[in-house]
Amino acid sequence: MRKREWFTDHLLKAYNEDEPRDDRGRWEGGSGGSELPARTADTMSDAIAISSPSGSMSGRAQAAAQERLRQQLFGREGLKPPEPKQEKESANLRRNAKQLRDLAERGMKPRAYGKKAAEYEARAAELEAQGK
Repeated sequence: MRKREWFTDHLLKAYNEDEPRDDRGRWEGGSGGSELPARTADTMSDAIAISSPSGSMSGRAQAAAQERLRQQLFGREGLKPPEPKQEKESANLRRNAKQLRDLAERGMKPRAYGKKAAEYEARAAELEAQGK
């Protein structure tokens, strides 16, 4: 009896009639303005069915359930990976030159690495003069 009271109290607190719903009666908006769709009982039942060690599914049914779950959780397009920041070529050359100079200072091919570092710094200066 106590579990039921706890569940209904929390369910009633989460229920908001003013939120928009989709054609199946589910709330469209998630909490916090996330761009991901809200998790629903449908997504959880699919996730549990797929990960259940005691259940068995055909390969076709499992693939269909995984695709359905992917679309429900991440939308039709899926998650967009974050765009990595591309550093300029001149900054990359200066970073490599610094690494080579550090190696040369510690005794690894001091002449060769010093010469290569000087080449990288000269090329970086050229690129910066060109505005690249």
